[in-house]
Amino acid sequence: MEQHEVHRLALKNQYAFSDWTRARHQASAPLERPFLPDHALLRGYRLAGRTAVPGTRSAFTDYLQSESDGAVTVAVSIEALPNNAAARERLVDHLARCMSPRVQRLTEAGIEAGDVGFGGGPQGDAPLFFLRGNVVVELHNTGTRRASLAEVAQTIDAQIVHLLEGLAR
Repeated sequence: MEQHEVHRLALKNQYAFSDWTRARHQASAPLERPFLPDHALLRGYRLAGRTAVPGTRSAFTDYLQSESDGAVTVAVSIEALPNNAAARERLVDHLARCMSPRVQRLTEAGIEAGDVGFGGGPQGDAPLFFLRGNVVVELHNTGTRRASLAEVAQTIDAQIVHLLEGLAR
């Protein structure tokens, strides 16, 4: 077994990968590609730009700028994968890139976003990532001033949940 796969298996064990299948919002089908958030619902931010994520077919990064402080910008990367299993594997990829020996679950940081998610830090301003259904979302501060990412994450997650609940009907 290659070292990369050994590392992935260790991460899956450390972060209870087998429990990630217990989604809070199940849909009968995955969200259509691409999922585009409604930026009007992100209070206090405006869309400053959007770029495709190189090497993917359905991922992009939105750059949000605070309406009250131009030094606060947030990058939100969103990728719709073919199914939940692929999204769970992508979340392992995110964990594999983390430099910290242990990344807290979002719920430990008091952030309710996604079926499962990680990061956030004590102030909620550290990079975070989560999955909901077949969609993986990553947020991080890109400006010279940092902001809590919790509200942006929860707002985007609520939009995904709304779409998934529509599919389940």
